[in-house]
Amino acid sequence: MLEKERDRYPMKQYRKGLVLAACILSTILLACLQRYLVNGLSTQQLAKRWSDKEPFAQVACYFGRDVVFMPEQIAGIERSLITSLEEAAIPAETENGGRNWVDAYSAEGELSVTSNRATVQVRAFGVGGDFFQFHPLTLLSGTYFGSDDENGDGVILDELVAWQLFGSSNVAGMEVEINGAIYPIRGVVRSDSGMFSEAVEEEAATVYVSYSILEAAYGGSYPVDSYEILIANPVDEFGITALTNALSMDEKNYEMIEVSARFDFLHRLDVIKHFGVRSMNTKNIVYPYWENRAKGYEDVSALLLVLELLFMCYPIIWALNQLRILYKNRKTWKQKLMEKIKNFWQKAYPLLKRTVKTYKLVNKKK
Repeated sequence: MLEKERDRYPMKQYRKGLVLAACILSTILLACLQRYLVNGLSTQQLAKRWSDKEPFAQVACYFGRDVVFMPEQIAGIERSLITSLEEAAIPAETENGGRNWVDAYSAEGELSVTSNRATVQVRAFGVGGDFFQFHPLTLLSGTYFGSDDENGDGVILDELVAWQLFGSSNVAGMEVEINGAIYPIRGVVRSDSGMFSEAVEEEAATVYVSYSILEAAYGGSYPVDSYEILIANPVDEFGITALTNALSMDEKNYEMIEVSARFDFLHRLDVIKHFGVRSMNTKNIVYPYWENRAKGYEDVSALLLVLELLFMCYPIIWALNQLRILYKNRKTWKQKLMEKIKNFWQKAYPLLKRTVKTYKLVNKKK
């Protein structure tokens, strides 16, 4: 019986080692999968793209359906953000001409777009500020327009709309008619696709126009749905606090998210904690498709974290058990350690002594 037990012991240890290695490898693979998924969300990565040396925070604010937030209010928010930076001894602009903050805003609506061959009813985003810094859609032809662009009244089509209107995606420079006015096509972008794309209607026929075009089409005074900033973040939550103070608005009227921290470990734990409740839109917030998609990725990321923690249970229990065994046998291993140190010193001391003696003789001859 004793011999059989001795034979089983190495096999049992071998199996434990395999399970331990499998758990650790699975945890690493899940972490890599989570990182791969998150890196695919270009709308969530501006802080990383902006600077890999200084900390920046990307913050998004989404307003309720009954909230009237207009672009005219943004100038006051920008002044407040600059003041917050100055109070933290951070200049709004760097010495080499860079910026320590940028912002963008957007409003979602519908437009009828006409070419010389067709008319299409599309989802339209009226955008302002540095919108395409936050949303670097893949250009198939042409270019973006920005807040400082003299031709900022242009139109950007996604490839679905371009094909419906012209039968081609290479249509930058052509013109379309919106609400009786003619506008140049500045560029054509690829319709994003991927996880949750169908659920959030990410592949719907979409155009991106300057906010003024959308406002004119709706007869003026069209409220903004979302406001986004990128700002230097010298300490945790500096950016989101600065924007909260700048808004000076009842928190029931908006939802603010620190985008650059939404996939951090602690935030993923918070998603797990509020997994059911977080899906309830109690503020009646207007979420654009990119935010709905990001929320889906948050849920997947949280579930991957649950699996990672489950796979780490066995390695943690194994490590704690090893510590328990070491503590239980502390007298034995301390004695063995002292014996090894003593044996090492007994062998090393004569060698060291001869080396010192040789060194002294060599110096004496010199």
